Order: sequence, then C-alpha cells, then structure tokens
Amino acid sequence: MGGKTAQQTSTTTSEPWAEQKPYMIEGMKKAQDLWKQPGPNYYPGQTVAPVSGDTTAGYQAVRDQQTGAGQQGVTAAQNTNTDFLTGKYLNSNPYNDAVYNDIQSRVMSSVNANALKAGRQGSGQSDSMAATGLTNAYAPYAMSQYQKGLDNMQQAIGAAPGLNQAGYFGADALMKSGGQQQQDAQSQIDADINKFNWGQNLEQSKLDDYMKMITGTFGGQSGTSTVPYQKPSIWSQVLGGAIGLGGLLMPGN
Repeated sequence: MGGKTAQQTSTTTSEPWAEQKPYMIEGMKKAQDLWKQPGPNYYPGQTVAPVSGDTTAGYQAVRDQQTGAGQQGVTAAQNTNTDFLTGKYLNSNPYNDAVYNDIQSRVMSSVNANALKAGRQGSGQSDSMAATGLTNAYAPYAMSQYQKGLDNMQQAIGAAPGLNQAGYFGADALMKSGGQQQQDAQSQIDADINKFNWGQNLEQSKLDDYMKMITGTFGGQSGTSTVPYQKPSIWSQVLGGAIGLGGLLMPGN
C-alpha cells in the first residue's frame, strides 16, 4: 500500500534590500516633484544668426551688377568687347590711310617712271597700270587687316562669358566672407542653446544617474522554498524492517 503524498504551496517574496528602500523612495518622490514642475523652457534667445553685413553687401553688389551699377573696370571691358563683337574696329584702323598713301606714292612713282621711259606718261594705259599696281600692292595689307579684325571678333566671343562672370567676383567674395561670419555667429548661438538646455535638464540628468546607482540587487535576497514529498505507509515501514531483519538472520551473517 503506497504512502500518502503531501501537497504544499511555496511562496517566495523578493523585495529590495532594506538599506536600499529609503533611497529608492526618495528618488521616486524627486521624480514626481520634477514631473509636476513647469518646463523645460524653450531657449529664450535668438536661435538663428542674423545675415551678416558682408552678405547683405554681396546681395546688393549682385543687384547693382544687374542694374548697371557694377564695377567700372569690368563694365568698360565688357563694352570694349561688345565693340569687337559688333565689328566696330573691323575697318577702322586709323593707320590705314597712312599706309595707303605710302603704298600709293611708291607705286605711282614706279609706274610714272616706267611710263616716262616708254613715252606713255598720262595715257590711259598708264592709268590702268597705276590702278593695277596700287591694288596689288595694297590688297594684301588690307586683307590682313580685315582678317585681324575677324580674329578679334572671334576672340571677343570667347571672352564674353568670362567678362560677364567677372562682374560677380567682388560680390561672390563678399558673400563668402559674409557666409563665414554668419556661420561663426550661428556656432556661438548653438553653443549658448546647448548650455541653456544643459541647465534645463541638469536635475533630470542627475536624478537619472542617481536612480541607476541605487537600483539593482544589493545585499542579496532571502526566502523559503518547500518541495512536495511522499510519506511512507506503515506497511511499507514494517515490510522494510522485516526484510532487514531477515537479512541479519541468514546463515553466514
């Protein structure tokens, strides 16, 4: 006949270390006090750096350039370039007349000398020879001057974009300088904001650190635990005793 099994319920209670409890209660009360307080406040000062004076001047320089009040030197260069583009100097070499007159005097002197030798001075043939000689002598020079004018026009076309851009060099330098000044000012503002926010969150940060330090397992835990067991029946105990006694009475023991 089997033994009787006893059924028992074991309850284990875990709680903070007794020395730890006051600090945890203090931390929770402080957390509640912080939660009830107003804030945190938004930074009261200016959060964006104002546009610097050089940036403003750069903007104005760009506007001036667009309205025709740009740099005088650049404007003059642009105007001269426009003259080349439109062919103003294509056939306006101020030395052309002097060159022509010199060639004419040399050609006519040679033609007249030859006509005089041939006895044809003042004749139509003499005039024709003079015109042909003058054309042949002056044409290469005139053609080279015309080609130079075309070359200048072509160079002016290539120079036009750079001259147009040159008008903005000064404004660009001002705006870069202004942008750096504004960036420096913004860095200072950001530093002030960070300092302000640090002060706003200081108590909360300290409380967070405090709670991290006091929570956890300190001093160990105590508790009791009982496991179920089976108590032997009286017959099992008697049978066990008889078996043990029989073993003692056997021969040889």
